[in-house]
Amino acid sequence: MKNIKLFDYQEDMRVRIEKALRLHRSVMAQMPTGTGKTVLLASVVESFLREHSDC
Repeated sequence: MKNIKLFDYQEDMRVRIEKALRLHRSVMAQMPTGTGKTVLLASVVESFLREHSDC
């Protein structure tokens, strides 16, 4: 699998999303147009799958 390289602001948001998902059932992330929300979400899913390889 190809590793996803995030910009610093995306990495910060990824950490914040993952922290929020541990505390809440659903989370909404808001970022301006063109900041890579789709790539960011793909990174969050990739991280989840790596942590939960038994899924």
